[in-house]
Amino acid sequence: DVIGSDHAPHTLEEKGRPYPQSPSGMPGVQTLLPIMLDWVNKGAIDISTLVRMTSENPSRLYGLRDKGWLTPGGHADLVLVDMEAEWEVTADWLQSKCGWSPYTGCHLRGRVEHVLLRGSFAVRERDLTGSPSGKPVRFSWKPSR
Repeated sequence: DVIGSDHAPHTLEEKGRPYPQSPSGMPGVQTLLPIMLDWVNKGAIDISTLVRMTSENPSRLYGLRDKGWLTPGGHADLVLVDMEAEWEVTADWLQSKCGWSPYTGCHLRGRVEHVLLRGSFAVRERDLTGSPSGKPVRFSWKPSR
């Protein structure tokens, strides 16, 4: 129904501890969409399914208002991609404080070029812009506890 990402920015030193002292998870928020765009280019998933599973279905599942679709009065959250761009995931591209990714060294086809959140650039020409601008999300239902 949805594609999500873990983001557990543990250092390699922390991850190298013997189990169960090593923390679970891995950094993945920044690499989720590029990995999935590569899968689209390989024919493993179609772009409509990717959009549905990363935008529309999470919005519907969590009752998020003004998210998941382009609608008048909505938040204008957009990702513009170059489906033909071929590139390599490198450590200097990563923004996570932990500084590593299991995808470092992977060659991908399909790259995020721009990201707009609420109509303002968060990523422009592959570079982060401005300051963090997160805001509480409005739900159209109350989650149960």
